[in-house]
Amino acid sequence: MSDNLLSLSNPVVPCHYELCLDIDPSSPNFKGKAKIELKFNPNSTSLASIEDSFTQFKLHSRDLVVLSAHATVGSAKFDLKVSQDTQNHWSVFQSDSPIQLSNESPLVLSVQYVGKIRSIKTHHDATFGIFKTNFMDSKTGTSNNHVVATHCQPFSASNIFPCVDEPSAKSTIQLNITMNSQDKAVSNSPIEAIETLDNPQKHLVKFATTPLMTTSVFGFALGDLEFLKTEVKLQNNITMPVSIYAPWDIANATFTLDTIQKYLPVLESYFQCPYPLPKLDFVLLPYLTDMAMENFGMITIQLNHLLLPPSALASDIIREQAQQLIVHELVHQWMGNYITFDSWEHLWFNESFATWLACHVLEQKGDLPQYWTSEPYLLQQVEPIMCKDASDFNSKSISQIAQRKTSMNSHTSDIFDPEAYAKGIVMLRSLQLAIGDTHLQKGLQSVFEDTKTFHERSVKPMDIWNHIGKTLKSQNITNFVSSWTRTPGLPVVKVELEQQDGKTQTKLTQHRFINQLSSDEKAQLEDVPYQIPLFGVLPDCTLDTENVLLTDRTLTLNYPVLVLNHFAQGYYRVSYESKECYTQISDKIIEGTLSEIDLWKIFLDLSQFIGDESFQGSIHLVGLCEILNNIASSSSKIPSKYWGPLSKGLEILQTTDRAILSSSRLQSFLRKKIIIPLFDKIEWPQGEFGESTDPYELKVMSQVLFLNKNSQKCDELCQIYFRHLLQGPRSSVPLELVNSILVVVSQHCSNIKQWKKIFDLVKHSSCAGITNHIVNLYNQSNDETISSIQNSAIESLGFCLDLDIVKKILNFVTSNIESEGMELALFGFNYNFRKRLNKKGKPQDEVVRELIWKWFTDNFDQWARKATRKGTTTGDRLHNVLRSISLVIFQMFVPDEPERIEKFINLKKEKLSQHLLSLDDIWTSVQQDEVSRKTISKMLTPIV
Repeated sequence: MSDNLLSLSNPVVPCHYELCLDIDPSSPNFKGKAKIELKFNPNSTSLASIEDSFTQFKLHSRDLVVLSAHATVGSAKFDLKVSQDTQNHWSVFQSDSPIQLSNESPLVLSVQYVGKIRSIKTHHDATFGIFKTNFMDSKTGTSNNHVVATHCQPFSASNIFPCVDEPSAKSTIQLNITMNSQDKAVSNSPIEAIETLDNPQKHLVKFATTPLMTTSVFGFALGDLEFLKTEVKLQNNITMPVSIYAPWDIANATFTLDTIQKYLPVLESYFQCPYPLPKLDFVLLPYLTDMAMENFGMITIQLNHLLLPPSALASDIIREQAQQLIVHELVHQWMGNYITFDSWEHLWFNESFATWLACHVLEQKGDLPQYWTSEPYLLQQVEPIMCKDASDFNSKSISQIAQRKTSMNSHTSDIFDPEAYAKGIVMLRSLQLAIGDTHLQKGLQSVFEDTKTFHERSVKPMDIWNHIGKTLKSQNITNFVSSWTRTPGLPVVKVELEQQDGKTQTKLTQHRFINQLSSDEKAQLEDVPYQIPLFGVLPDCTLDTENVLLTDRTLTLNYPVLVLNHFAQGYYRVSYESKECYTQISDKIIEGTLSEIDLWKIFLDLSQFIGDESFQGSIHLVGLCEILNNIASSSSKIPSKYWGPLSKGLEILQTTDRAILSSSRLQSFLRKKIIIPLFDKIEWPQGEFGESTDPYELKVMSQVLFLNKNSQKCDELCQIYFRHLLQGPRSSVPLELVNSILVVVSQHCSNIKQWKKIFDLVKHSSCAGITNHIVNLYNQSNDETISSIQNSAIESLGFCLDLDIVKKILNFVTSNIESEGMELALFGFNYNFRKRLNKKGKPQDEVVRELIWKWFTDNFDQWARKATRKGTTTGDRLHNVLRSISLVIFQMFVPDEPERIEKFINLKKEKLSQHLLSLDDIWTSVQQDEVSRKTISKMLTPIV
């Protein structure tokens, strides 16, 4: 919130601006005249009523030099003195005699001033106020061409004319520009007239008066612009012009024009509100700091996002991203411009609404298929925000996030919060599903029908939801939005199936979910119930329509449910806490009737519970194992839709891998029940893979190879793939499998000659020679592919158990200790640290970790001294490598010999006289991880 709002403190507020700007692109300044009608401010804290007089008022102005000012009220004239408050960016207008208004006679202020035209040359230059860019003329080869444009959000209209530059102030604007006659000009409203001037090189362009609008969406552009033009047929058979302007390559804007033409009528129909202006222009600019700006009737966008040649449009991703951007800005013409919000704290809602509705209508029309259940939405947008929300005890609600201080120096990036924006989109989507799209659309249409309430003044988002709630006669709508905007954090719903009188019931309990919640934090936690849309699915795979909302702490359903949060459309996690839940889920997986998204969601939620000491229970591990066991052991083929979620389930299993190293029984159980059956179930190609294999199937293959690395059968398979990797044929081994193939081969390596084939891949030249043997699904560059193979080769080295080879690996690390990434060579030792080393296939007395400990302690002092040399690149790099090596080695001894590490740390601190490399912090982190691993191991043991 901004302090000292003029819309509250000023005795008057503008209701109309008439602007006359004289713009010469070759000049660093522009000349301005403004005729501003100001009316009594009913919200003013300085006047009680319109009968009160005043002698002073203020307007925002930044970098404007006011040359003269006078005012009239009816026939009364007032000469005004002007002073500048540069700290608050105010021009203060002072009259010697009192000014009194009447309803019939507003105050008319006339101002002459001079302002700045900013020259923009790179993407690093901030675009605000009036700015200019020169560009090359493709015909003449000179850089004399230019485009002059504006950007006013949030507080930069005051760089163009004196105004009340706040979102709560709405007015009409009539713009006139004196400009070069050969230039084209665009503004919010259509051109009404062009007048010739005495100077034949100039003319005066007069634009029509705008509807009521805020200063932040005012804009114009002029210069050497090309254009495309079409007409759009709207409601009531109205035909409206639509144009796109760009400084070059305007032919590449055809797709943008087609999208506008398609979706403008769709949005008009959705809102049942006519498009608010008689025209629409898109202006594509070389530079624009905020990428896009929804100026009323004249949208500006950085041109590389929408000048799309046919080669770019061949990409579904680029085409969909462009459509989302275009339709998002179109939505703003109604929500954000026609209906405006009274404070920048509501920017999250303005942007969330535009994205939600744009994606909704694009999905409906088939241009964004299955968006709400897609990986870009669920895994790349929603899941990261959920993880972040659960990781911070002090995380804030949307409303709390939004209530940040703003000032006239704030930029959009200062007041826009990605977390609030993302949560807002999920809230709108879940509300839409909970009450039904038709009902929500009807409610929104009723908002646009009430012009007096929602257009003539700026409002708050809750004004909209209160109105919709009353229209639809549902208090739940208001409560729902209030809950999700004012309650911090992320909820979790626990699901328990219980038997009652021979029938299965479902008990639901909700709490706030926070990762690794300490006992002190638990005591302080404000665990307020959320309004949770259940999105329940019944055992027959139909939706639960009887209970759709959880508003209390607990709710008991007199029937069983299969899953909650169907299609992951709600912002919460689900913890299934009965074995029967997982049995039901497993049965549906075997039948192939559980949706891919629901299985994704189950594993995503389990990944947050398992390893979290404050929340995880043995039931979560039981559930994970049961689902994976049923997938692995079923007689049916794994449906292709399950490869993605299965990869997530195996990822969780891999996190438990180190936890079970100390228990041969646990290792045997998991290998017997999950890993070996999955290995046997997968159809492993003996020849070439080809390029059609599902990326997630490849990921599962890689995970299974790694988990089954001790198997002789797995080694035999990987030896085949290793030969293909080294010898071909062309495109025969997927890059996704290279790491696991090398790990398995290294694990079973018993002679120097064989190991050297892996070691050679650490070299750039060796990798370069085999890249054409790789199937590269993601079209990585050749250098990226080489780097991937090199890293995989280094990571695989430490899985070898041959004594002579291990010594060579350690010598290799010692010789290259100052090279980035050397710690990766020790990665595999952490999986075999308790095993005995072999020599020529025969077991030796020496254990892996003892050999590594001697190497580490023999070399540590000299490495440490080099690593603590400040101000050198080598020292910084070695510092990071040595920290990573220490972490790996500390992990080897934390299970049963922690005192060895503690003694070592104390000795080194005393000997080297410093808190070396933060060894205490590393050790603390390792100990915490070990506690978690022991907890997992303890919980897994009863499963056996």
